[in-house]
Amino acid sequence: MACTEVLRSKPRHEFWQKSDGILFSLTEAKNPGEPLYFDHLSGCIAITKPISISEDVSLSKCVLGDYSLSFGSGLLLTSGYSQMPTSNVSAGAVPHIGGIKPYISSSGFRYFQGIAAEITSGMFSAAGFFSDRKIDATVDSNKITSLSTSIYHRTASELARKDQAESKVTGGHVAITPLSDDRFLEFGTSAYTLNYDKPVIAKDSLTGFSGIQHSMISFDMRGAFSFISWSGEFGRMISDAGRANAFAMSVITAPLKIWEIALNYRNLPVNFISPFGGTFGINSSNAQNETGWYIGSKVFIIPQTFWFFGSANFSKSESTVNGERRYSDIRLGSKFKSLSFPLHLTFQLRSYGKGTAFALVNDTLAKRSFLFDADADLTKMITVSLRAEFQQTPSNQSGYLIRTGIKYLPIEELSVASGVSIFRTDSYAVRFYSNEPDLRGSSPFVALYGMGYRYYLQLSYDLSSAFTFSGRIAQTVYAPYAGGVLIHRTTIGAQCDIAF
Repeated sequence: MACTEVLRSKPRHEFWQKSDGILFSLTEAKNPGEPLYFDHLSGCIAITKPISISEDVSLSKCVLGDYSLSFGSGLLLTSGYSQMPTSNVSAGAVPHIGGIKPYISSSGFRYFQGIAAEITSGMFSAAGFFSDRKIDATVDSNKITSLSTSIYHRTASELARKDQAESKVTGGHVAITPLSDDRFLEFGTSAYTLNYDKPVIAKDSLTGFSGIQHSMISFDMRGAFSFISWSGEFGRMISDAGRANAFAMSVITAPLKIWEIALNYRNLPVNFISPFGGTFGINSSNAQNETGWYIGSKVFIIPQTFWFFGSANFSKSESTVNGERRYSDIRLGSKFKSLSFPLHLTFQLRSYGKGTAFALVNDTLAKRSFLFDADADLTKMITVSLRAEFQQTPSNQSGYLIRTGIKYLPIEELSVASGVSIFRTDSYAVRFYSNEPDLRGSSPFVALYGMGYRYYLQLSYDLSSAFTFSGRIAQTVYAPYAGGVLIHRTTIGAQCDIAF
């Protein structure tokens, strides 16, 4: 498969081929303003089917090139947690455990480059990995003063940070799975050592790490018996930056057919540093400095047709700069799926803010919101949708968005999608994402704020079983400033998929 995309002057090219148990991928992307076309280049070769070594032993996974790792509950290694869907209170509390996976992305951060492999024999599995890659960093007098998560190389300062340091990671994961049928039980342990080629000093560094070597070890357990499932991990940091312990655990249970409960607790102290970790929480993109708990519940009034859901997520973190911070994220809503007519309705109220529950302290992220979604399949060829959304900040800045959409399948090979969004916001703090259908692998359209409307048209055509062509165009019209004129912004995307 190969594809090419252009999104607001951001070209992205991806090629991958999967056949006979072998996956080959190559991805290139260029952000606006970057002088080098092949600045973001990644790729790998991986097996997609186990290779038998002997009667009882097989090479189940192997990746050469760029790859990602996820084990346990994410304290040490994770591919990330999903954002919690509006009506599925348990999905977000479960870590994505994929072990070794090929890395197919244009992002330049949090991945490994080298070789990783896993061998399995019955209930036992053992994985090993080695990574050696250049990383972006600010270097002063042969010391790393700052590690960068930005993937951009546009300005002089960003270009000066490019590939200024080197990181080497060596580690592995061992697991035993005594039960894997109707009941599941697995025990595992992970460990790795990270070494930088230059000493890192704490000044404005990404994680607060200082030193050259950083080692971690963890013990994890996953299980599922009857109506309850769980996952947990205990991690220990043994590093030049000190020593610290962390713990995370999730439990999902359905004591009744109409009642589902999800629980999560994590305790990650301020001095716990995990460069490649991520655990469920308000700050789920990392695995550092967060203690908190989550409870979610779903109750069916009419099984699989009408239900209520609710969740509460509370988090506390500390820093030497900002002191203690507390956040709360509370959601309440309901969902209806008609069985006689293909209609789906979703309502949701959300309170997200700094401070205790429902206490919206003035903060750039704090807001209350209301969301209504409706989707209906009028025929097998026509689907229509409606979204209404309202947001308000503690300082009484507010905004609304109303979006309508339609998707039409005139023939099996052709799909046509279109829609329009009307929006009005007082500031960027109450911006909206219009969520139009995106082409595969591309970023969403830019956020909407100010006052105006956006409309788009997208077409996809299957020329044959091997070729698919897609294209879209969106026009955003913003209300003029005082004495000004209407502002028009155009976004164009194109893609070609080739299947081998």
